[in-house]
Amino acid sequence: MLRGRGCFVDDINLPGQAYAVLVRSPHANAHIRSINLEPALQSPGVLAVYTGDDVARDGLGTMKDQPAAQATRRLPVRACPQTMTAAGSAMSATRWRW
Repeated sequence: MLRGRGCFVDDINLPGQAYAVLVRSPHANAHIRSINLEPALQSPGVLAVYTGDDVARDGLGTMKDQPAAQATRRLPVRACPQTMTAAGSAMSATRWRW
């Protein structure tokens, strides 16, 4: 019987918790010329913005089943992650869709 007692990731709230949102490419086989991170970085609540260059430089590897998550200059498939925004609230993190 369904009782509504499930616990999902969105139900968890911890002190000092940050939220991360991946911004994905709407285009397949796209080439990145530049990404202006300043508007997002200056937004209230945004803690950091990471690109594929950051992931490669810091040796963070790839996300499971998302080999394109480390894209630096070429986005091989549609919906390939371009950037990740980390913020103190879900609303602040999702505000930046470029």
